[in-house]
Amino acid sequence: MADVIFGELEQLVKTQGVKKAIDHLAEQMIARKDYNKLFYTLLVKSRLELGLNVVPTAPSNDIPVDKQEKFEDNIRLSARNVAELFLKENNLEQAWNFYRMIGETEPIKAAIDAMEPKPEDEMEVPIRLAFYEGLNMPLGFDWILERYGLCNAITTLTSQDFSQMPAVREYCLQKLIRALYDELAIRLRNEIEKHDGNKSGVEKIPVGEAGEIKKLIANRPWLFEEDNYHIDLSHLSSAVQMSIHLPGCKELEMALELCAYGKNLSVRFLGKSEPPFENLYESYGKYLEINAGRDVEKNLDYFRNIAKENEPDGSSYPAEVLLQLLEKLGKSEEALQLAGKTLNASGLYGMCSKAGNFKPMQHAAQAQDDPVHFLAALIEVEKAGKA
Repeated sequence: MADVIFGELEQLVKTQGVKKAIDHLAEQMIARKDYNKLFYTLLVKSRLELGLNVVPTAPSNDIPVDKQEKFEDNIRLSARNVAELFLKENNLEQAWNFYRMIGETEPIKAAIDAMEPKPEDEMEVPIRLAFYEGLNMPLGFDWILERYGLCNAITTLTSQDFSQMPAVREYCLQKLIRALYDELAIRLRNEIEKHDGNKSGVEKIPVGEAGEIKKLIANRPWLFEEDNYHIDLSHLSSAVQMSIHLPGCKELEMALELCAYGKNLSVRFLGKSEPPFENLYESYGKYLEINAGRDVEKNLDYFRNIAKENEPDGSSYPAEVLLQLLEKLGKSEEALQLAGKTLNASGLYGMCSKAGNFKPMQHAAQAQDDPVHFLAALIEVEKAGKA
C-alpha cells in the first residue's frame, strides 16, 4: 500500500474526524479490491459506534453483554458485504470463507450450480467447494471425473464416508460405472475392428447401453489370449467392488457385465482376495445378481457355503457379508441366527429388539463367557414370555 494513504488518514483524523477517516479507508479498500482489509475496517467502524476499543483483532470477551448482540449483527453484515464483493469478482474461495463464517452457504452454492466451465478454466476451488465442502457433491464429482479422470474419481470415492449420504454415493457410483463401462466398450470395439476389419459387425451393437460389453466379448475368446486386457485392472476391480452399493439401475447391469469381462481375464491378474471374494469377479457378480433380484436363493447358497466353510478357521468376514445380504433382503430370522454366531453379544441388541427375540443374544453371551449380557438377554426373554 502506497505511503500516501497513511498521510491521508492522519490528515482526515485531524481535520474531519475519526468517522470520516474510517469511511475513507473503506472506500480505498474497495477501490483497491482489498476486501479482507475492508472487513477489518468495517469492524473498526462497528467498534467505534458501540463505544468499544477499535482494534479489530481485539478479543471479543471484552465486549459488554448488552452490546454483544449488536456487535455480532455488525460482524454478520460486514462479512456478508465483503463476501458479496468477492463473489462479484468470481473469487469463490474468499467469498466462501466469509459466507461460511456467518453460516450462509446458499450464495456460493447458487454460484457453483450456475457455472458452465470451459476446458481452460481452473477448477480446483469449484471442485473443492462443490464436493469436499458438500455444496453440490454430484456436480463436484462430475467435474472430478471430467477433469481428473477415473483414477482420481475412484480414489475420491474410496476415501469418502457416504454412510449418511446414500443418494450421493449412488449418483457417484452410477457415473463412475458408466464412465468405466464406456471406456472399456470403446477399447473393445477398437480391438475387434482391428482384428476383424470390415467383417467385425460391431457397428450393429448399440453404443452406450447395458448389454454392449456382453455382446462385444461374446464368442471372442481371442480378446483375452496372451494375457490380454483392455483397461486398467485396478480401476476395474475397484469399481466392481464399490458397485455393491448400487440400486437396481442400468449401471448395476453394466457392473454385472464388468464382472463377466473380469472373469475372462488371465488368472494371473485376479490376485488374492479374502473369502468370500476369493474369486473376485465371480463372487461380486453373484452379489450383484442378488442386488438385481436374480437367482437370489442360489446365489445366497454360494455365500452360505463359503461362510460355513470358513467357520472352523474362525474367519468371520464371510459370515458378515452373508449377514449383510440377509438383512438387505429382509431375512431377519436367518440373519439373527447367523448374527448370534458371529457378533459379540453386546452388538446384538438392535437385531434382537427388532425381531422380538433375545435368545440368540442369550446363547451368544453364554458362548462368549459374558454373564452380564446373558442375564440381560435372559431378563428380556422372561419379559417377552410374560407379555
